Amino acid sequence: MKYSILIITSSYDKTVDYLQEKFSELSFFRFNVDQFSNYRVCAAEGGFSISDEYKSITNISCASIYYRKPSIEDLKDKISEEYLYFVFKEVFALVDGIVDTFDGYCLTRPRVFRYASNKVVQSSIAKKVGFNMAKHEITNNSGSDFMSKPNRVVKPIAVGRIKRDEHFEFVQTNMVDEKYTVDLLKYCPSYFQAYVEKDYECRLTIVGDDFFPVKIDSENKIDWRVSNNKISYSLMDVPKEVLEKCYEMMNIMEVEFGCFDFIIKNDEWFFLEVNINGQWAWLEFELGLNISRSIISKLEVYKCS
Repeated sequence: MKYSILIITSSYDKTVDYLQEKFSELSFFRFNVDQFSNYRVCAAEGGFSISDEYKSITNISCASIYYRKPSIEDLKDKISEEYLYFVFKEVFALVDGIVDTFDGYCLTRPRVFRYASNKVVQSSIAKKVGFNMAKHEITNNSGSDFMSKPNRVVKPIAVGRIKRDEHFEFVQTNMVDEKYTVDLLKYCPSYFQAYVEKDYECRLTIVGDDFFPVKIDSENKIDWRVSNNKISYSLMDVPKEVLEKCYEMMNIMEVEFGCFDFIIKNDEWFFLEVNINGQWAWLEFELGLNISRSIISKLEVYKCS
């Protein structure tokens, strides 16, 4: 039997484009959830089948699943607006249910992803394993004592992007500007953190037993991801105790992949967050790392060529 790696993602996922091109000798079945209506999807009697115009995959022929970046199909011209949320929930109930009940290997299951991506959960676990963290509050209370402190940054709790027509607006980390009112905070909580001056940052990508620490020197001292920023990347070492805490945190969350972000000041490491489905391909291009090989090694449970 010919086995395939099922990748559940979206049509705009350039990282999957890169994986498929780099490992072209392997058999992949790409399921772009934002084009859901182009597929025939069925779950029945403990198994599943997914077909497109050219091929199909079932729970029997599936070697493993890489749950990447699925997003909802644009149906505003197809379905009345009042039904869109219903359709969204139904589609993801089917897709996520298929992944969560698959008997084979998955990187990473949706139920685990939802739990481990929650910033409240991450804050609690990071505290438990002993990470240094800047003082922070995740709140909708604009009148708390912490909210009256100067030099705070604000960032989203979960999503981090807003879709406007065909474009995405990314919500990044910013300094709190006191001239703006926070009256609307009561409707939508945010993540507030005391600003910590840093010497540099570290993006530590972990795939199973493999780890790839990268030093990030950024001209922008608030968020290195902002556009038109000057950044340099270099390889670095990570202290043994920091790495051990990362693995302890991953064991608690039951994940084998994570992109950890730290800020470092005077050799003291401060945990910021871990992205359970973070981007990594650009680090291969910048520094020649082989994160992709580590990922494929996890997914290549059976010979898929």
